[in-house]
Amino acid sequence: MPERRRVLFVTDLAYQARGRRYCDEDIFLTSRLRDGFDIALCHPLDAAALMDAFDVVVVCNSGPVLHYQKEYDAFREQAMVRGIRVYTRCPAGATWPASSTCWT
Repeated sequence: MPERRRVLFVTDLAYQARGRRYCDEDIFLTSRLRDGFDIALCHPLDAAALMDAFDVVVVCNSGPVLHYQKEYDAFREQAMVRGIRVYTRCPAGATWPASSTCWT
């Protein structure tokens, strides 16, 4: 059986958004990704420490990381230096300011 790719999904399931429930979106999306990938969810503050153990990191909604901009910027810089693939564009309904697809 071929090895399954590992995905680190960065989310803050406790994030309170007005008019949206990011946690429901993230739970649904990760439940679907689970069919094809080994997946783990982590809080934005833990992403830099965990990313080396995964093939790709997904940051789908901007809301959960906006309160951790300094840490997110450090995570992004570390991911670039380490060559970690980070995917930030998600399905319709998910948001990310200045969205990009994948950067390494």
